[in-house]
Amino acid sequence: MTSNLLIDTSNRFSRKISLLDSTNQVLGFEEGGSDVLVLLNQLLKKYKVELSDLKEIKAKMEGESRVGILIGVSAANALNYVLGLKPVGQLEYPEY
Repeated sequence: MTSNLLIDTSNRFSRKISLLDSTNQVLGFEEGGSDVLVLLNQLLKKYKVELSDLKEIKAKMEGESRVGILIGVSAANALNYVLGLKPVGQLEYPEY
């Protein structure tokens, strides 16, 4: 199963990682104050998804916490690059 991932760290007290289908409908999510990678690991295990099953990884680019957004974007960009989903020139950054 090919899936997409949305990393939302725009709230400084809570993080949410959602597993999406190809039409961006939510299949499931993990939420909490934990580290982004801990939530990602829990989500992938819960829904039996491998990193290699991910087709697209995005981060929420707006919200109340600028530092939180940068954390989510950094995680998404690192995963996109390491998994070979996007080359460096195609990585996304928030506009401030």
